[in-house]
Amino acid sequence: MLAFNLFLVLTALFGQIFAFAANPTVSKIAIFGGTGQTGRECVFQALKADHKVVVLARNPAKLLIPPGSGGDQAEKPMESKNLFVVQGDVTDAASVDALFAAHPDISGVIVALGGRTKDVGPTMLTVGTTNIVRSMKAKSKAKRIATVTVIGTGDSEKSAPLKFKLLMYTMMRSIYADKNRQEKIFLDPTGDGHELE
Repeated sequence: MLAFNLFLVLTALFGQIFAFAANPTVSKIAIFGGTGQTGRECVFQALKADHKVVVLARNPAKLLIPPGSGGDQAEKPMESKNLFVVQGDVTDAASVDALFAAHPDISGVIVALGGRTKDVGPTMLTVGTTNIVRSMKAKSKAKRIATVTVIGTGDSEKSAPLKFKLLMYTMMRSIYADKNRQEKIFLDPTGDGHELE
């Protein structure tokens, strides 16, 4: 079930990448969380669709070709004349501002942030996404943003399988609290990202 839900999320996300590709005015996509499993796939697919891609990474060495779609090149460093990597941390507003300032022609954003709470902290998703949205609005003309989320957040809480709910309410409670706050940035009428596409 979890694999199927991940498939649905990735299908929707790659639909956004292809929607960017169908729009000739979109030329550069910023991807946050680009060194994670989902983020690496987003970077790879966007480059494959001939987009220019900007990635903010704490550790640029982790930007590797993803397994599966990367074929025999998987786990090798991702390189392209269309790839721009900015070293920084999404929870640092100055790092996010620097990315948008250096690339004012960004026309779309993908947020693929994630990780274990013990590794990234209990508010990384909320703080990072808030920084992205505020900087995006202040320093670019981009209006389109796609955010990776997970079943069990927001109104999908009731749809989660019972066994998964046990994890959500116990071991994953902190990450789900952060994911729910992240979603409110876009879904709450007073959220910073509510008016974005």
